[in-house]
Amino acid sequence: MNREAAVEMLRIDPVLVMDCLKSELAAYVEETDRDGVIIGISGGLDSGAAAAACVEILGKERVKGVHMPDRDSLPQHTVDAKLIAKKLGIDLRIMNLTSTLDALGVYQIFGCVC
Repeated sequence: MNREAAVEMLRIDPVLVMDCLKSELAAYVEETDRDGVIIGISGGLDSGAAAAACVEILGKERVKGVHMPDRDSLPQHTVDAKLIAKKLGIDLRIMNLTSTLDALGVYQIFGCVC
């Protein structure tokens, strides 16, 4: 496959994608009789964009955010998650997962007893 064909194959129409997201998310929330959605917000671009899409589709009253840092998370990610939630006008709950991950032995998987 040549470069031009590969680029064309990966081309994304953002308007079409957003239209699909709108119809699918709205239908899912309706079909499952939910009041809205809870979305994980890491503080990064992807989760921020996904949260913004949810707000655009459902309205900020129907979107709640959750940020789940652990002991290895950078503090700036929590700052960024808070800024994203504030900008979107949604509630954000911060749930530190360190004790849960430690209890599950996640930190010991690679022999790191940090």
